[in-house]
Amino acid sequence: MLKTNRDFYLAVLALIDEHRDTSRTLEQFIHTVLAASFSRAEYNGLTLDELFALLEAGLEREPGPDDALPLSLWDASFGFGRWFSVAAQQVRELRAMRTSRVLEDSMRYFGIHGQGERDWYNFDPLTFLECGTAGYFDGWRPGDPGGRIALPNPDSEAPPESPDPIVIEGLDWRQIGNYFIMCQSCE
Repeated sequence: MLKTNRDFYLAVLALIDEHRDTSRTLEQFIHTVLAASFSRAEYNGLTLDELFALLEAGLEREPGPDDALPLSLWDASFGFGRWFSVAAQQVRELRAMRTSRVLEDSMRYFGIHGQGERDWYNFDPLTFLECGTAGYFDGWRPGDPGGRIALPNPDSEAPPESPDPIVIEGLDWRQIGNYFIMCQSCE
């Protein structure tokens, strides 16, 4: 059972390791997570275990056809509609970048301005998940298998402290949308 930000980060690292050789595109991943989330649409949010199950589904379920979801259905600032509007916008932007061949640019990981308000720095499901989870939830520690390193504090010679894990009871759909925004833009 996932209870803390640390638990969630380590679970995501294990998921990444398990799917290290995936050929799934980020567009397919987000599209599949979004499709899987409809079974929880009537809930106010998700536990960490439920969110993890959606991420797992994004890597393990067969992706549907491009037109399987009505990607322009909602534009909302709260509830499931908020999550849907974020994820659908991401799928639309990735689709546009794919068809315009922008995703073929070898320098894309330095950032691409999307159609929306936010730039893109992560273009595969594994980088998307690791960077976003580290950025949104924290929970990582120096020496974790994800390869992150703590930068030294120029004002102190002491090594950076590892904060105590934070218990997370659950996330509402707005927070889940914000997490996916962080996955898109956190390096």
